[in-house]
Amino acid sequence: MLSAIAARKARLQSQNSPSSSPTPSQQNAPSSDISEELSNVISPSKRKSVALAKPARKKHKKTPRAPEPKPARYFQEKRDGFQSQDDVIVVSDEDVEGDLGQSSGEENIEVTGAPSKRRAWSPSALVDDSSESGSEEEDVVLESQSILDTPIPPQKSVQLNRDREEQVILTTYQPTHNSNLFHLTEEELRSLHPSGSVSSASGCLLFLTGHEKLALMGTYTLTLLSGAVNLAGVTLRSSHILHPVFAPRSSPIPVIESLVVSESVPANVIVNYPQRVSNAVTQYPTVLLVQELRTGIEGLGRICRTFETSFELPGKLSTSKRNDIGLQGVHLISHETHDIHGFSVSSSWKFALSSIPSVAEDQTTNYARQVYLVKGTKKTGKSTFARTLLNRLTTSYKRVAFLECDLGQSEFTPGGMVSLNILSKPVFGPPFTHPSIPYQAHFIGSTTPKNSPSHYLDAIYSLVHTYNLDIQHPEDEDEDNEDDSRIGDMAPLVVNMMGWTKGLGADITRKIEEMVEPSHIFDFEPSTYHEDSWSYGGPSSSTSEQNPQTTTIKVESIPPSRMPHYSASEYRNLSILSYFHSNFPPQIPSDLKRTCATSWNTSLPLCAQLPYELTLSSSNPSQSASDMVILTGPGAEDVDPSELDRVLQCAIVAFVSCDPGTLDIPGEDGSDSTNRTGSGIPYVQGMIPPSPSSSSCQGLALIRSLTTATTVSGEIESRIQLLTPLPPSVVSNSRVLVKGELELPIWGMLDFRSESHIAGVEISKVPFLRWGKGEGLGGQKRRTRRNLMRRGQA
Repeated sequence: MLSAIAARKARLQSQNSPSSSPTPSQQNAPSSDISEELSNVISPSKRKSVALAKPARKKHKKTPRAPEPKPARYFQEKRDGFQSQDDVIVVSDEDVEGDLGQSSGEENIEVTGAPSKRRAWSPSALVDDSSESGSEEEDVVLESQSILDTPIPPQKSVQLNRDREEQVILTTYQPTHNSNLFHLTEEELRSLHPSGSVSSASGCLLFLTGHEKLALMGTYTLTLLSGAVNLAGVTLRSSHILHPVFAPRSSPIPVIESLVVSESVPANVIVNYPQRVSNAVTQYPTVLLVQELRTGIEGLGRICRTFETSFELPGKLSTSKRNDIGLQGVHLISHETHDIHGFSVSSSWKFALSSIPSVAEDQTTNYARQVYLVKGTKKTGKSTFARTLLNRLTTSYKRVAFLECDLGQSEFTPGGMVSLNILSKPVFGPPFTHPSIPYQAHFIGSTTPKNSPSHYLDAIYSLVHTYNLDIQHPEDEDEDNEDDSRIGDMAPLVVNMMGWTKGLGADITRKIEEMVEPSHIFDFEPSTYHEDSWSYGGPSSSTSEQNPQTTTIKVESIPPSRMPHYSASEYRNLSILSYFHSNFPPQIPSDLKRTCATSWNTSLPLCAQLPYELTLSSSNPSQSASDMVILTGPGAEDVDPSELDRVLQCAIVAFVSCDPGTLDIPGEDGSDSTNRTGSGIPYVQGMIPPSPSSSSCQGLALIRSLTTATTVSGEIESRIQLLTPLPPSVVSNSRVLVKGELELPIWGMLDFRSESHIAGVEISKVPFLRWGKGEGLGGQKRRTRRNLMRRGQA
């Protein structure tokens, strides 16, 4: 079609007489009025994108040629009557937008205003912006056509429309004060529950209609007083249980969805609502009590700067009053953004979770083996699925066991150990928000079992044996508690496998399956968007040929767009720092209840916290606080006893308790051959870790310092200062220290109170902390690439 300028010129030429027609050079010169008209057609925001569309590029060299006479530039010529005409063609904004590919996304529109040749659009070829090539008449016409007639490439408009369609609404709840949102006083909070289990923190009552959604980011406690909701794939019913919820934007945000239930409220749930909310109670089926949860976990962002703003809103959302419900640290999220995603259960996950045998109240307990094994490659969402499966089982059983076989991404403990945990309530939050003291664990000392596969398998076999004997059919200690109708004499097991599924990893996975004898296997198959993957054929269920009693279910993995923007090492560092800054209860229960961290001490860095001190005596081993120090991992057998004190400085060690007689090491003459170094530390070079069948790992500790001194009587003794969140009762029963390959992240060595000093010492003068690259051969960490293949393997 003709452009607006071309049509105008043709009409004016037909009206003007030959005597009054301008010269050819004047005909080819665009007027300033036309340029002004074109600038008015394009909106100010689009003019900004025109100016900033492409930076100046370096001109390409061309072969010299004979100079040609050039017409005078339009800004150097004398204006004529053509420029002063009042008869103009008005081009509306709608016509311009229609010519621009019908796209209203200003950030995706790129228009170049410089004269250029007409060319086919290419996403990679460079545009010749030189004004020296071609005639001035051709340049002017093409400039106008490039602004008005050239459509935007279809890829941009399609991508823009796709982004708009994929915007997911997370919250349909519209908070209105004194209508469906009521802030409560301290007296009203205490009157909601007769036993006083409701905390004294600020809280509010939220009233939701059927199928209404609500997404809250931050830390809070949730109590469902009436109705039923679906939270992170788990159905919760009315009770007086307080559910701590940790929802940082570094992980998918859990969405609360109100459900329509036909059954009545249980008689044991008695709530004394304030008189001013009585009308809302009768109108809304779902009533939520949301309270502030102040544990100090938000301070982990100051320690690990990678997650500094995990519990804070982005800049664009922080200014919206709609995100404020009146609680400190709790924000309402209306829709997804590029860095905030909501937790959703796909159809494949729903199919897999529906295969779990349902438990009816009037049905007797099914005592068949219920072991659910979750396996798959890394970055497929299997750990999130295992947590969702665990939470669902806690709604039917009083106790659920969780066997962690992933050394790199552990759910309830730091990396480097396999553990067996017992849960009675669901957990809502990423792994770093619920560090726990396991029921039983074994320390491997690495994030992968490739260096010690036999020790790794022995540790898992010991945990499976413990589950079969002590946990699978426990004695129900809460039989007198009539409020809890869940099954108490049966405890299912959830097994979370590692993400190493090739070569030796596949052999280890197969042996673990033989050990645990699973009743259900959830196999995560990577879809086409994963590397070295195959297409996903939809949810399916089959029976294993080796074990007809095992049901294998294929599960679809999470798309990369829904995955968090953090690496596995960053999550592992955050989990370790969260563990060392956590506070556990002073008393560990003797039953099968889980011991979880209740708060976090993030006001001080690790270098400023008070440590434990262990005394090791060389002359009197019976009074020494430790019986043995063991080094494990590649190269550990080469550490000479004289270098042990340097190896243990700022090292992460495991507290291991052993059965009597486990560490008896007789010499050739029958005496104790334990080599006590010059510092008095009990150490045997090349000693293997204690057997998992007669030992157990209680937790981790950080050796802050190690000093050697000589007493008045001439005895040599060493003092080790340790930082650990474990209570003193656990530390006193663990008399073996095992060091593996785990190292403290660099964030844990720094002092966030100052940028230039650590504990008052200048950073450049702090020992054992070097900035920059190392010097000499072997000064840097060796890196191994395992993604290279031979020519025949391609």
